[in-house]
Amino acid sequence: MMSSLYTIPPHNTSPEIDALFQWASDNGANVEQVRVEQNNLGIRGVFAAKDFAPGELIIHMPANCILGADTARLSAIGQAIQGAANADQSEHAYLAMFMLADKAHAMSKWNDYYNTIPWKFTDHPLFYGEDRLAQLKGSAALEIIYRRRFSLQQSYQSLTDVMGKMQEFTLTDYLNIRTAINSRCFAANLNGHPQVAMIPLVDILNHAKDGNCQRGSDQGGYSVWAKGPIAEGTELTHNYGNKNPQRYFAHYGFLHESTEDDECTILIQLDSNCPALTEKMKLLNISQPVLELVLGHNISQGIEQAMPLLRVAANKTGLFAKSRLSGKQPSNTDAAALLLLETGLKNKLRCYQANKHTPFSGNSEPIITGLLQREKQLLQNYLTACSQAKLAV
Repeated sequence: MMSSLYTIPPHNTSPEIDALFQWASDNGANVEQVRVEQNNLGIRGVFAAKDFAPGELIIHMPANCILGADTARLSAIGQAIQGAANADQSEHAYLAMFMLADKAHAMSKWNDYYNTIPWKFTDHPLFYGEDRLAQLKGSAALEIIYRRRFSLQQSYQSLTDVMGKMQEFTLTDYLNIRTAINSRCFAANLNGHPQVAMIPLVDILNHAKDGNCQRGSDQGGYSVWAKGPIAEGTELTHNYGNKNPQRYFAHYGFLHESTEDDECTILIQLDSNCPALTEKMKLLNISQPVLELVLGHNISQGIEQAMPLLRVAANKTGLFAKSRLSGKQPSNTDAAALLLLETGLKNKLRCYQANKHTPFSGNSEPIITGLLQREKQLLQNYLTACSQAKLAV
């Protein structure tokens, strides 16, 4: 035990955070060199309590301070789930049901941790009402949210069918804890057992495209190290991973600052009367006469990668040879392909224009406005490049 040697870093944001630090230290964690406070956005974050050299250890959480899926699976409620063939057997589901049941126990080992995580997410996109969701019309984020809701509803139903009256958790309870897990869990290898895990304190680190920390499984637990020199008082950050803004918004409820991962998805409708339709669909590996194109932030690269598919979609004659999918093409072939691209881009933009909650109506929330503006700007950039390319063929 380290409690007699432990001093809580100054300026922690709440008694709950102080209790978490004390609990972690008592259980062998190395947390003495950081503190938790509000950052300049008003969001809770982890800050350096001293200067760190490159590669220096900042935080270490031993396995006994980490709530892993294995712990949840071996619990009474986990065993009940494991014995039911039709129940959701995902690691996230095991953690969710364990945490909901365990939180009700006053003597739970994890109470100091539970007191620091959110249990309600009223402002998270997953919990938006229909009016707020209507503001997202046109965005791929809307489909992600609806798919996520449906998936979690199915998971909840499969678990309540198994548990019956054994546990009285509402769908809202389940959606909230699954959101907490999804936004805070890590892939960890705990004493040789890979699993999804909730890692106290580490889960408070915020995202940055160029995070100043690296993290990973270490000594049977989980550690955070400095990537480079870090001065005392600097917020400690890490990269949540490469995701497009729609996924960051739908899963975490924020937009990251970088536009490098921005992308847009458009649909290209194939001519259903084309005699080569069946051949086209087979070559494009689609089951319906609709081609989905995902266009990334790099405009020229996006068009270059899309053109082979668009040439097939625009072709009227059939007789497709793989050698014709790329390389220099007859001008009329590229013109037809670019026309399809232009039509798809314009149709996508009309989806936003049909939305009565436009970013300029005064009804949209800033984060929704920001998301839609980024999506529309990328589409406009592609449309401009497409028009220029048409003039060149």
